[in-house]
Amino acid sequence: MVASAGIGAVLGFSIEPLPLIVFAILVAIYDLLAVKWTGHMVEFAKHFMKQKTAFSVGFEGVRRKRVMERGKPVVREEPWMIELGSGDMAIASAITVVSYKLGGFLFPLAAMAGSAIGLYLVMERAAKERAVMPAMPMIVSFSLILVAAALVFASVLKF
Repeated sequence: MVASAGIGAVLGFSIEPLPLIVFAILVAIYDLLAVKWTGHMVEFAKHFMKQKTAFSVGFEGVRRKRVMERGKPVVREEPWMIELGSGDMAIASAITVVSYKLGGFLFPLAAMAGSAIGLYLVMERAAKERAVMPAMPMIVSFSLILVAAALVFASVLKF
């Protein structure tokens, strides 16, 4: 996880904002296609989870679910697990770092908030649907939307 943040920081410091934004959007589109259309990213994730490699971070827990059994409500516990790929973290870090080049702390804060919102929404949806979800499209989208909103806010207020 630390390596992913470091890779993202190096990318963010090395590349100007516009090329990095284009790169992040293209990688988010690739992530969507690789998970939903071709499915090869899902196969990679399964392999990495079995091998316990450092290419992802896993979160495990127990979900309590109310079900009806013989006409009576019963609470069942089901295990759940969510994996977040290292690329998801690296791109979020890169967007945060490169947004500092836009002029101050407002933009990286907006990028971090967008990443957090996107990640939360992906995890919420993955937990509800119990399916593999591409995280990068939501993380990139919300990061860039909030950075754009911060740019508008800063230009209106001459911040």
